[in-house]
Amino acid sequence: MRNNFQVAYERELDKVEEAHLVIARNLSSTLQRYAEDAIATFDYVVNDRQGQADLEALNKLLSSFDFRYVASFGISNGQTTELFASDFEALDADTLQRIRDEARPGPTQMSGVVQIEGKPFLILSRMSDADTVSIGVMDTDFLIAQQSA
Repeated sequence: MRNNFQVAYERELDKVEEAHLVIARNLSSTLQRYAEDAIATFDYVVNDRQGQADLEALNKLLSSFDFRYVASFGISNGQTTELFASDFEALDADTLQRIRDEARPGPTQMSGVVQIEGKPFLILSRMSDADTVSIGVMDTDFLIAQQSA
């Protein structure tokens, strides 16, 4: 037979567990939405080849999603078209080659956390056509802030 203390203790544990599940669901939902919005932003920027969008507005938008670098690369000719750069130096040749090798036709892909010069980043990549790979490099400040909240 359980005493009142045990029953009360188990109820409190259940409440705490439920609260943790709610927090985990909210965090998961927030991160999923952030990823979807970041990918949509990236796709919009790399599709704006005509340069019709307001450059200042695009820079603000990219900065709001913690993008540090967006560029398109010609696979066969090695030509780079830098679309956005903020406090970020160009990718080293090995990292760039790895991204090119992993690029596949289809929707934009988001990497897991990748270390670049000792700092954590996320990399978005998309093969726009048979000869062009577009990449976006995002820092992880938002993710860290959400996990700390």
